Amino acid sequence: MAGETVFLTGSTGFVGFRTLRYLLEHGYRVRAAVRSDAKAELVRSNSALKEATKVNLSFVVIPDFTAPTAYDGGILDDVTYIVHVASPIPDLSNPDTTNLEARFVQPAVAVTTNLLEAARSAKQVKRIVITSSVAGIVPSFILLGQTTDQIFGPHDRGEELPAPYHDHVMLAYATSKVAALVRAEAWVKKENPPFDLVHIFPTYVLGRDPLVPSVAAFAQGSNAALLNGILGQHAPAPVNGAVVHIDDVGLAHVRALDPKVPGNRGFILNAEAADEKFQWDHGKELVAQFFPEAVKNGDVPNDGTTPTGPARLDSSETRSVLGIEFEGFEEMVKETVGWYLEVLERERKGGKS
Repeated sequence: MAGETVFLTGSTGFVGFRTLRYLLEHGYRVRAAVRSDAKAELVRSNSALKEATKVNLSFVVIPDFTAPTAYDGGILDDVTYIVHVASPIPDLSNPDTTNLEARFVQPAVAVTTNLLEAARSAKQVKRIVITSSVAGIVPSFILLGQTTDQIFGPHDRGEELPAPYHDHVMLAYATSKVAALVRAEAWVKKENPPFDLVHIFPTYVLGRDPLVPSVAAFAQGSNAALLNGILGQHAPAPVNGAVVHIDDVGLAHVRALDPKVPGNRGFILNAEAADEKFQWDHGKELVAQFFPEAVKNGDVPNDGTTPTGPARLDSSETRSVLGIEFEGFEEMVKETVGWYLEVLERERKGGKS
């Protein structure tokens, strides 16, 4: 309910920052966990954060989220809800495959487990909303581009693969999501705490990211799945064809706090219906339509390719329970590419992004 305090992790990330803004705009008080004062200032000073809402925003510095005592010292005092977004994410531009378990799986499980234990000690927490991923609910072969006619729903679970994950970063990332998800559900079943869990399963998240520091940063994160082909790159393997607008992701986290929403369940965030045929390269047609000058002058070459892998996902419960009507791919393309061009123009003028 508005006016209650939410403890939020991940506010310096794409999804976390949008969720923070929605929480504040819906009247919640937010205590955001950050790793340093510099990170807090990065969020606090961003122009996308409405000045009128900042009165309800505070920060707590936790240098190591994985430490067993990370949430001690009254950090969760008077907290009614926890929204846990922070988790290691893959940098698709970095080919490094060393120590994947230590980089992804171990911290994802540790932070989630620590939060559950801390929430139980705090006693007054009613619900924890955790950002998972559809990578946690589909088989690993889907992530590698293989096909199936099966439609996956929020009750499905992926498999925990053993290290070294075939030296594949996305498989390590997927295993981190599966492991954190399964451990959390098992913990709740065993411990029967006074709070419940809601897991959010986003697909590729697209849209405006006010925290992106430069054009170079667009090579990382989920927006890269769209932009790489538009910027002339050729993906070496299929990319799963499932997308969702960043606004819908932030809104889903906030609506999941509503006591009317049943707990101990999950919600898939995917803009396409399970029987629709999404293609990443359709984005190039939209770019040619909406940004013809940028294509003509070479700012967006629009001549790469991104093969589309299978992704049949049932997000009907998200629509019916959370009441979200997903934004379409056209708007995602317009916003993401438009934002890229804005940042590009600022860099050319020597301004800050």
